Amino acid sequence: MKIAQEAEVNRQVILDVELNDADIEPYLNLSYKSVAAEAKIPGFRPGMAPRSVVERYFGKEHLIRRSFNQLIPEITDKVVNEQGLNLSATPRVEVLEILPVKIKLTVPLEPQVEIGDYSKIRIDQANVNVTASEVNERIEGFRTSLGSWEPVDDRNVRLKDMVTIDVIGYVDNEKLIDQKNVTLVADEGQGTPFKGFATNLVGISINSQKDFDIQVEDDLADDKIKGKLIKFSVTVHEIKEQNLPKVDDEFAKSAGDGYDSLSSMKKSIRQEIVQNKKDQSDKEYTDQVLDQFDQLLTIELPPLLIDYEIDNLVSQRNNMANQLNMSPDDYLKMSGKTQEEVDLETRSSAIQRLRHSYGLEKLASNLKIDVTPKEIDEKIREILEFQKQRGSTEQSYDDMISNDVYRSSVEQSIKTSKSLEKLVLIAKGESKPAIKSNKKPTRKSDQKPKKPTSKSIKKD
Repeated sequence: MKIAQEAEVNRQVILDVELNDADIEPYLNLSYKSVAAEAKIPGFRPGMAPRSVVERYFGKEHLIRRSFNQLIPEITDKVVNEQGLNLSATPRVEVLEILPVKIKLTVPLEPQVEIGDYSKIRIDQANVNVTASEVNERIEGFRTSLGSWEPVDDRNVRLKDMVTIDVIGYVDNEKLIDQKNVTLVADEGQGTPFKGFATNLVGISINSQKDFDIQVEDDLADDKIKGKLIKFSVTVHEIKEQNLPKVDDEFAKSAGDGYDSLSSMKKSIRQEIVQNKKDQSDKEYTDQVLDQFDQLLTIELPPLLIDYEIDNLVSQRNNMANQLNMSPDDYLKMSGKTQEEVDLETRSSAIQRLRHSYGLEKLASNLKIDVTPKEIDEKIREILEFQKQRGSTEQSYDDMISNDVYRSSVEQSIKTSKSLEKLVLIAKGESKPAIKSNKKPTRKSDQKPKKPTSKSIKKD
């Protein structure tokens, strides 16, 4: 095997690898057995044709290609081990030639991380307050959910009435909407189809018709009607008004959640709002701490690592679109952004996530944060329970807890969380950091005695 390593550029190295006959022989032999077992070669029963015959019949190149699923990851692993490289992600593999086998490996190295003096990070966290109007608004929501709808026939439509209507809509003289007996609440905030639709229903009497126009907004996902003028014709068949219960102790008891009085209901709602606001405040505070921490980081990220993270974010976005029964294109339109804008945001998010991840990993090392096997086991149970709640039962606890690579990943995740918690306490002035000297590593740091295992290498 010949290996030529190019000079490092942007925390990546290129390895040009040429395999000799001895390197590929074990893989050729496995391919021969696999092909011979399936092939129908005149004069031979399946699996009985000699290798020389199989090679002449199918060609040596075919056998080599059949071996790539095993040859590529194993050779990549071997090459990386021999070069002693410390990887940050799976190398990208390009097959340059088949005879002889020549491959090009793009290897993303571990980013070099330097942290400034994080002990001086200080941020004041805003206090959480809850007003009486916020509590009353929540109670009004309970009240609305418990109200009953009663038909009325002695007045016209008012806002917040429930109405049953026929609706026809024309765009450029083409009928695009034609629905009968549609029931909706005449409230602009409760999902009426177009802005201004509910307001235009006000004043219509039962069995009466009203024509009106609505200019559709430009950011609507439907290309047929966005920015267009829709001419509506609406006929009202039924009007209902909501009878709301009186807000008293009996109302509180009927609202559920074990309230025994209006006072206890208000107290519980206030506590819930306080907790929700506190959780949101903590999240925003943590984001502010991370922003200041990020300004102290000097990190060189390999481009391939960034590309992988971008792919991960795009996959997450596509999964979200799929859960909403939308195509990726429709999901993009719903965002109101161009593809170029989304691509730029995705790249920026990918870089930020990687900077925070490697920065916190380095901080955990500086702080000498330890994780016990018990903590890892408990975290794996937590992950497994979350997967079960989402309907995923592919992995068992025994498989996850005995997988060394997975345990290592979970351990690093816990260390990162602990280092972030420590950083937040420092920002609040509640903890004194142990500053560790952060000297710039030499290039020898990229060559480690401990070599990556085959579990960490796979075909791109």
